[in-house]
Amino acid sequence: MTAQVPELLLVEGVQHALCDTPLESLFAAQGTRPALQVQCSACWRGYQGQWEIRNGRLFLLGISGDFSDGRELTIDALLPGSEGPIFAGWYSGRLRCPQGQLLDYVHQGFESTYEQDLLIQICDGFVMGQDTRINQPPPDHEGWTL
Repeated sequence: MTAQVPELLLVEGVQHALCDTPLESLFAAQGTRPALQVQCSACWRGYQGQWEIRNGRLFLLGISGDFSDGRELTIDALLPGSEGPIFAGWYSGRLRCPQGQLLDYVHQGFESTYEQDLLIQICDGFVMGQDTRINQPPPDHEGWTL
């Protein structure tokens, strides 16, 4: 699998790449996943979500992609009668936002390693905590730079 295009997350007005897919938890809770077009191998999920953490809560601001029948994927098309922002009360987990220089490229999913990760713990859409993890390059890449 190819390295994947990240979601986008605004935290205190700063945009971050988000190497997690909170919308997949909604699809799992609904018991169905919409049929989406896969435009390229760097986005197997068929969409890119735009998110924000505001007042200690996670919100879905927007989504871009297309249904398999060619219709545009929007929040209203996905959740009829809804407009953004949508409180992500369905999501619990840890959000990972890589930061800094790329230390180790992995040609799969969100597996590449960066200098540090902003980690945000979410429970039912509420921020429970936040931490920064400092990463080291893999031992077999010492002395190797990109």
